[in-house]
Amino acid sequence: GQNSDPATYVDPSGWRCASDRYYAKIWTENVTNETFSPDAEEHNIFDLTHSGNNVLGEPTNMQNGRTISVVLRQAGGGNNCVVFSDKYEFDGGWNNITLTYGAKDVMVATKINDFYFCTMANDIKHGISQDQSLTSVTVIQ
Repeated sequence: GQNSDPATYVDPSGWRCASDRYYAKIWTENVTNETFSPDAEEHNIFDLTHSGNNVLGEPTNMQNGRTISVVLRQAGGGNNCVVFSDKYEFDGGWNNITLTYGAKDVMVATKINDFYFCTMANDIKHGISQDQSLTSVTVIQ
């Protein structure tokens, strides 16, 4: 919004823009055998449950320097595929997703001029405590 001079009143049209800047907006959708292109104008997290063969298209309304996260959840019996737009470039080239039923992968993409720098976190699960992780350790002497 615009302030008057001297400052006496804040234009309410600027309130929403200012308040929306600091919290995540999540878009949730089921996709089946289709192309999904995230619209980054109003959302920055996309939670997709995917079935069949899908394409993750280039985001629309994505400003340079902006970052989005895309959660990819396996539906049905698993083995559902996602192909990524060639505008996405992955750390180490790793763009594989987990194929088991119920698996969750998260891709984070930042627009840098003419491409999207991406990293993939695969097979997201609940953490285990340090005590539980040590139960399967064998000490070799």
